[in-house]
Amino acid sequence: MNSPNKFVSTHPFIRDAIVAHYFASSDVSSRYSNSIIGIFWYTVSLIVPLLFLSWIWIVLLEQEIKVFFPHFAIGYLVWTTISSVLILASTAFLKSAATMKITKVRPRLFIMEIIFCKIMETKGAAFLIATVVILIDRSIISSTINLIYLVIAFISVSFALYHACIIISYSGARYADTEPLLSTFLNMLFFATPIIYFPDRLGDFQYLLYFNPIFYIIEAIRQPFLNESPSNLIYFILIFIGLALYAISCKIEKSYSGNVAMWVQK
Repeated sequence: MNSPNKFVSTHPFIRDAIVAHYFASSDVSSRYSNSIIGIFWYTVSLIVPLLFLSWIWIVLLEQEIKVFFPHFAIGYLVWTTISSVLILASTAFLKSAATMKITKVRPRLFIMEIIFCKIMETKGAAFLIATVVILIDRSIISSTINLIYLVIAFISVSFALYHACIIISYSGARYADTEPLLSTFLNMLFFATPIIYFPDRLGDFQYLLYFNPIFYIIEAIRQPFLNESPSNLIYFILIFIGLALYAISCKIEKSYSGNVAMWVQK
C-alpha cells in the first residue's frame, strides 16, 4: 500500500495544486510588492462599492440595515468572487501561453492558480464582511445544522466553479470572443440575481430565478450563514450542476488538452 507521503507526491491533482499555489503566491506577492498597503487594496476595492451601494439602499430607499446589509453583503461578496474568477478563466491559457510553450504542464494547473490567487485576495474582505454582518445580527449561524450546510455549500461551489473555469478556459483559448461575451452576460445576470434585492420582489416572476445557476450558488451560502432555514432543493440542484460541469470538463480535457498549446500560440 502506498504511504500518504508517496500519494501526495505522485497524485497529479495534488502535485498540480502544490505548484499552482506556489505560482499564485509568487503572482500575488509581485503584483502588490510596490504598494504601501499591499493586498489590502483588493479589500478596499470591494468594500468601498459595497458600502456605497448599501448606503443608497438603506438611506435613500429606507431599508432596514439589520435586514438589508447582511443579505446584500454576502450576496455581493459571493457574486464578485465568482464573476471575477470566471472572467479570469476566459483568458487563463492565453496569458500563460509563454509558460505552455516551454513546459509540459497540465492546463488545469493555470485554473488552480487563478482560484488560489482569488482566495488570497478575497480572504481579508471575506473576514471583514463576515465580522460586520455578525456584529449587526448575532443570531447568524446560530445552529450546528446551518454550519454543516455552509460547509457543504463551500465544497459544492468550489467543485462547480473549478470545473466551470476549465470549460471557460478552453473556450477562451479557442475563441477570442469568449471574454467579452462572458463579461456582457455576467453584467446582465447581476441584475437578474437577487443580490441587491430580495427574491420576493420579483413577484409572479420569481420562478425565473430557478433558471439562474448563480442564484443557487449565492443562496447555498447566504441562507445558512443568515440562519434562513436552507432549502434542500438548492443544494440538490447545486450538486447536480457541479456534476454536470465535471462531466463536461472531463470530456473537453480528454478531447482538447493536447490542442491548447497550439491554440494560444496563434
